[in-house]
Amino acid sequence: MTREGRHGWLIVAGLATVCFVVCGTTLSTISIFIDPLTTEFALTAQQASSVATTFILGLQLAGVLVGWSLNRLGARSVMSIAAILAAAGYVWAGASTSLTGLMLAFGLSGIGVGASTLMPSMVVVANWIIAKRAIAIGVVLGASSLGGTIFPPLVARCIGMFGWRHTADGIAVVTVIIALPILLFLIKLPLRAAETREAPVAGVRPAWRTPAYWLITSIVALGNFSAMGIFFSAVSFLVRRGYSLDMASFIFAATSLTTFAGYLLIGIAADRRRPTSVLLSALIVGGLGILGFLYADHTWLGICAIAMFVILWGLTAGAPPQLAPLLVLEHFGLSRLAPTLGAINLIAGVVSSFGAIVTGRLVDATGDYTAAFALSAIVSIAGVIPLVLLKIASPRTSPSEIGVYEVLR
Repeated sequence: MTREGRHGWLIVAGLATVCFVVCGTTLSTISIFIDPLTTEFALTAQQASSVATTFILGLQLAGVLVGWSLNRLGARSVMSIAAILAAAGYVWAGASTSLTGLMLAFGLSGIGVGASTLMPSMVVVANWIIAKRAIAIGVVLGASSLGGTIFPPLVARCIGMFGWRHTADGIAVVTVIIALPILLFLIKLPLRAAETREAPVAGVRPAWRTPAYWLITSIVALGNFSAMGIFFSAVSFLVRRGYSLDMASFIFAATSLTTFAGYLLIGIAADRRRPTSVLLSALIVGGLGILGFLYADHTWLGICAIAMFVILWGLTAGAPPQLAPLLVLEHFGLSRLAPTLGAINLIAGVVSSFGAIVTGRLVDATGDYTAAFALSAIVSIAGVIPLVLLKIASPRTSPSEIGVYEVLR
């Protein structure tokens, strides 16, 4: 392995650590805050879901900001400032006394988390790693899921012992102490530009005029809409079905563990096969896992239903965001990855953010999660339609054949 290759994998390890800590303590634990917030502020299910929705909207808005600023300001500057914003949002949330304050605080934190973890990390990794790009992205995203395995039970225990406000402050401290130094001192080295083979379409504006752009956007939107409907409601669903908060958090953590494994397995598969084929299977399997989850309270089928959900949905839930960069690379090239992926994530994010809202509204209307989760399953499987159309129109260029183009400071 060359010196540049070794440094590239060091970058991957550093970004994986950041995603492990920041995503594990924030994105993966929002659902655990829902019940304490609902109790203290007397919120309806829809109002509680709006807190998670503002976080997701901030997360997706960060994609556009990253796409515009990453090549102009540099990865180190953008991601470091964003980590500070993520911490500030949680400090603000811990001091909030109203639903509006909570929504604004979590929205700010969502912007910070989005601009310091997943989106910029995928772009940085794609610029460093060529031959094993899918597995490298999987390692970074998988680290966030591993954080989702470790931190939710710890956060649930901290909320029980110290209250949700002090726990929110603690999350901010962890972000500043662990993630910020890595971003400041590891992501400062420049990448050496290399030759690239340009994809058929260059530029964001031309991309908007192509069917591939809107098909990829539809795939990501449907996949994330389905996932958001489950992600922020799984713990509350299990609590309503008779499980304790600790047990529900443990099951949710187990799902994050299988998602970590799924990122690695999907990465290996996507490096060997076309990402469209891998994603096609993932959407169908994930939908079946959601349907099985509906029987979690069944006397005889409960354990099997939870195991089915943890394995099937857990392994495949992260496939759309993981493989979206590879789809963009196939059609638009590495030189346009950051702005194009950022624009796709914004549109898809606005659509998918309503997954939590729709779930909350259906729960308020029906008093149960059955209709909401069934809808999430249907939406997941419906993502197969634009994916098949994209597969028909896919170019023959493999993502691993597209070299390094961007220079990130």
